[in-house]
Amino acid sequence: LPEMTLPMAVVVTVYPNADPETVDSLITVPVERSLKSARNIKAVTSTSMENVSVSLAEFNWGSDLGSMQEEIRAGMDRIRYQLPEGVQDPIVSLIDPSQLPLMMLTVGAAGDLGEVTRVAREIVKPEIERVDGVAGVSISGGADRVIAVEYDHEKLADAGLSPLLLQQLIALQNLSVPAGVVVDDGVRYQTRVGAKFRSAEEISSLTIGMNTRPREPETDQPKLGGLMGLSFLMPSFLTTIGDVATVEERFQKTEGYARVDGNSSVMLLVYKQSGQNTVTTARRVNQVLDRLLDSRNDISVAHVFDQSTYITRSINDLTSNLVIGAVLAITVLYVFLRHVGSTLIVAVSIPLSVVFAFVLMYAGKLSVNLMTLGGLALGIGMLVDNSIVVLESIYRRQELGDPPRTAAVNGTREVGAAIVGSTMTTVGVFVPVLFIQGMVGSIFRDLAMTVTFSLLASLAVALTVVPLLASMLARLGGGAAPKGFSDAVAASSGFELRYSGRWTLIASYERALVWTLRNRRAVLALVGAAVAAAIVAYPHLGVELFKDMDMGRVDVSLHMPAGTPTDVTNQVSMLLESKLVEMPGVEHVTAEVGSTGGDDFLAMASNAGANSAAISVALLREGPVQTPVAQAADFVRAAIAETQEEYPDLECTVDTSGYGGLTGGQVDLFGTRVALEVMGSDSRELAAYASEVSERLREVPEFVEVSSSAQDLQPVILLSVNPTRALMGSMTVGQVGLGVRTAMLGTTVTYVERGGELIPVIVKPASDGVPTLESVLDMPISSSFGSSSIMQSASQMGSNASAAARASGSAGSSLLAPSTEVLVGRVATPQVIEGPMTIYRRNGRQYVMVRIAFRGVKFSRAGELALAAAREVEAPPGIDVVL
Repeated sequence: LPEMTLPMAVVVTVYPNADPETVDSLITVPVERSLKSARNIKAVTSTSMENVSVSLAEFNWGSDLGSMQEEIRAGMDRIRYQLPEGVQDPIVSLIDPSQLPLMMLTVGAAGDLGEVTRVAREIVKPEIERVDGVAGVSISGGADRVIAVEYDHEKLADAGLSPLLLQQLIALQNLSVPAGVVVDDGVRYQTRVGAKFRSAEEISSLTIGMNTRPREPETDQPKLGGLMGLSFLMPSFLTTIGDVATVEERFQKTEGYARVDGNSSVMLLVYKQSGQNTVTTARRVNQVLDRLLDSRNDISVAHVFDQSTYITRSINDLTSNLVIGAVLAITVLYVFLRHVGSTLIVAVSIPLSVVFAFVLMYAGKLSVNLMTLGGLALGIGMLVDNSIVVLESIYRRQELGDPPRTAAVNGTREVGAAIVGSTMTTVGVFVPVLFIQGMVGSIFRDLAMTVTFSLLASLAVALTVVPLLASMLARLGGGAAPKGFSDAVAASSGFELRYSGRWTLIASYERALVWTLRNRRAVLALVGAAVAAAIVAYPHLGVELFKDMDMGRVDVSLHMPAGTPTDVTNQVSMLLESKLVEMPGVEHVTAEVGSTGGDDFLAMASNAGANSAAISVALLREGPVQTPVAQAADFVRAAIAETQEEYPDLECTVDTSGYGGLTGGQVDLFGTRVALEVMGSDSRELAAYASEVSERLREVPEFVEVSSSAQDLQPVILLSVNPTRALMGSMTVGQVGLGVRTAMLGTTVTYVERGGELIPVIVKPASDGVPTLESVLDMPISSSFGSSSIMQSASQMGSNASAAARASGSAGSSLLAPSTEVLVGRVATPQVIEGPMTIYRRNGRQYVMVRIAFRGVKFSRAGELALAAAREVEAPPGIDVVL
């Protein structure tokens, strides 16, 4: 399709491990408030999901999108301080179809998943990103390299440390601080002070405490204190991080799973730069991959999806149809002209007009796409009209006795004004399309301009090339009309009437023409009746932006009940995948279960919960077995039904647009589904009414799938903190919350740089897997009110050796005031509640989304049926339903 930028911007804000209601209240509401204050905002739609907030701002058409984007970014900077700690910076991006992935690749290599991830990240990804026209490459799935510091809480407490202090120690021992300028021997030096970790071993050997006496596990415990000035102490008396924690560099797998054809895989999503040609960029990427694979036998790269193949196939089909149309036009010309020379003159006008049209398209900065080629195909039959009129006029002048050169000049002069007027009339029909606003204007403007250019080109050819070629022929036609046929008709037609069939055809036309002239009122009545019938029939015609397109791809969104663990969802997905790979005509089956850690904004926006999976079925479009996408969708639905027999709670939606898997179902480019928005203020009433509407919609035979966001309720454990008990333990509610969060999720305290890669250092308590409620309530958390500055404390204790020795010779001291430790269960009471998995808002008003997939009807008709069925369900006061 033509390049187009929609008047929309999306703001994606990630708050890791936050539930939807927290995301809605702390992230979405302030972001919405900021967006609504911007200029030219038409509507703001927001979606709050687990870990992520997505806000879509729609502008008025004609707005300066560049300035609007900068204004929104400035607004996000202003509210940044209002967002809670741990929230990533909001990402602001314009909605551009070119931002959809250009291609999806799967990478294979020898070794485990971590090694495959390393190969994809360090070898394949940089090679692709260097390709001209590539904007970036996102990695999905795989495992990331981390340095995990998993401490034993008892050992840490025995060392006189809290988890917070351990985090600070590691962070502050991995610093490089600029210290100004030093001049030595006439040379000016920039000075840096500090030290940087280079490996997990260095972190493990980092000293955090000491004991001046030999250790006895039962009696003496190492205490932190008096480290400064005690370099004479033996290393055996020092306590290191390795004594209280396990420090290991490893590959940390994401929570989700990524597979291709049932095998674990690392996927690369390649994005092209805006304005770059899709096919050219894809060709460059494939050339780079071919060179890489030729030089590395240990790496394999397979294409799962490639936009350029669909584009090339569509353009080739359209080009072949254009050529076939031109050949048929020339054949019809010969059948009626019965003269090779005359036919060739008219036939030459077709390719000349097309070539001239391409020149005008280049000058008009149009690309070769489906709409421009469609414009050429639409105008291919009209390209010969002007040439035939000019040729007929020249032939008539020859019949009157003019020599070929004179006949060419006089014949062209006689009809020149007429064909110019006729062409301008046709061009005038397409001129209003150039001024249409909105998406329709963006798409069809190229078609209108191409038709205009081709008609102008045909006019130029008819007025120049056709007379030139005609003047070079001694005679444009030959032979006489059959006996009894009007000489006037023969002379005016310029046709060689050699066969009785053609004579019969023209004689029949003569009789019809005579009857028409004698029965004017009857003819006018028939025409009027036809126009009236058209007016009556028009409202009943279906309306849709694009006819269903066979993109050779079927996408499945899989949902288990809220609260389903990722491992269970993965089992269900694997069962469905095993059925889909057996489908005839399948090239690849790709699956992403849960959150696979994509680092692009589309991956963030289409964030999947632990109970969700996205499966994409790529169909073969070469070879003997090619399954139509509609038939493949039926097979997929049958496989889903078989899977539901074993997992009755499974819900799936099927998308045949070809882009559902790439957008997470957030963008419906080709109108394969309709959606109802049930709007109101009471979330419980909304959920109840939306469920009733969904049940009614399922009774409509044209609807094959109905899904409602109101069905997505997940269990949430609320740890209600008693402020008084927390204060008695020298803690605040906020410290309890942060302590639990840190203990469960860990904290990235610093990074180790190696070969240009930043490896995060994550500090967390040692655990045996996913925590249970019992383990969380028994979890000790600690904090201290005596902490001010770790560096200040360290410098004070290291001011002189004797003070340090006294401190270490005593019971020991800490860099911080004694920490207070409490069990979570002593200060918090657990409550199990239900909360939505997704919260939708439009202009600040909450709504429930009901999506409907349909079959056998046009898009407009599906919308009418959905709205009519929904209105049959009586709505409570304050609830509205819109399409």
